[in-house]
Amino acid sequence: MQSTSLNDIIYQKSGAAEIDDNPLIAHLNLPPDNDRQAFIRLGLKPEYDTLDRELPTYLRRIKINRLRHFFAPTHPVHRRALIGISSQLFDGYIPRNPMSAEGQRALYGGKADITIRPTISLIAGHSGMGKSTLLDRVLESAGQQSYQHALFQDQPFPERQILWLRRNVPEHCTVKTLCASFGDYTDRILGLKLYHGIFQDVRGGDRNFYLSEIRKIITTHHVGLLVLDEFQNLSLMGVGAAKVIAFLVNLRDELGIPIVIAGTYKALRDGLK
Repeated sequence: MQSTSLNDIIYQKSGAAEIDDNPLIAHLNLPPDNDRQAFIRLGLKPEYDTLDRELPTYLRRIKINRLRHFFAPTHPVHRRALIGISSQLFDGYIPRNPMSAEGQRALYGGKADITIRPTISLIAGHSGMGKSTLLDRVLESAGQQSYQHALFQDQPFPERQILWLRRNVPEHCTVKTLCASFGDYTDRILGLKLYHGIFQDVRGGDRNFYLSEIRKIITTHHVGLLVLDEFQNLSLMGVGAAKVIAFLVNLRDELGIPIVIAGTYKALRDGLK
């Protein structure tokens, strides 16, 4: 087991070379072994202390809100979501190993050699059923959102890794506004201004430019997963929705990055048809 001093990254040994020799996944939580493990990792208990009963009324009113901070993964689909998405995350990272020639090709603009395309997963349900909370728990189970690497297997690896990028689909979503949202969000995670405004300066719908710039974000920062919530908002775009969906499919096919989409059943009926 090897550890760096930054972010306390611990590279573990699983016994599988494609995982142990890849700095992008050797430190991540492995997918759950079974349904019970998935249940335990997804569950969230509220903070509670019996001594709170003795507090003044105004403090108890404040603290009682903590009881809402819980999640019980009682449905089998909850556990299947965790197992499936975390497995896809590993599958997407394996051919992008920056320590391999194949991964270096993908990092510097070459097309990833992907035999099996990662899936575009959909989490659907009625409004208020807990789709976003489920996503919160799935992503937290995988690991923290950002890592700063330093050294891997005695080799310098001073890379910043973003495990996932997650955005809500805007109500008036286009490929341009979606890309701008991901660019601004990446800057927020990094604490830098690298991508702010680069998509705003492009007139028209130059999809090749958008694809090229998003590719830079994903490859440079080793993004493992794209997550889009409130996907039903695409139904407001009419034919524009097809362009956004085609763009996402291109990202998945060219970069081998898994994509998770969450929305109401309207997203199934309108946005993805």
